[in-house]
Amino acid sequence: MCRLQTRLSAALILFLGAVAPLRGQSQWLGPLEGRAFWIEMVRPDIEDATFASSAWQVGFRAPLTPSLALVGDVPFAYGADEDFDADETTTIGNPYFGIEYTGAGGRVTTELGVRAPLVSE
Repeated sequence: MCRLQTRLSAALILFLGAVAPLRGQSQWLGPLEGRAFWIEMVRPDIEDATFASSAWQVGFRAPLTPSLALVGDVPFAYGADEDFDADETTTIGNPYFGIEYTGAGGRVTTELGVRAPLVSE
């Protein structure tokens, strides 16, 4: 049994060492309870982008009943190029609003919502 555990541990270490980290992925916050507010920020890895260039997402969760909650988020981005001072852009994205349902015992959570198409392409 000890040899099997050693082999499984070695295989797991090799697997985890071979997997490259994903960049720009949202952090998994897990199911939230009660009232919640969060801010998520991602910086681009783009040559000539200024230090302040970033993408943000501001979100909230507001309980309506013990099993229903109103959820939403608004994304926005700021970008600037170090070479061109006039190339600054701030954009607010399409806001998301939805309803979150949590089943008995909190084991199953379902969310249904829409992203309002306020921003032109």
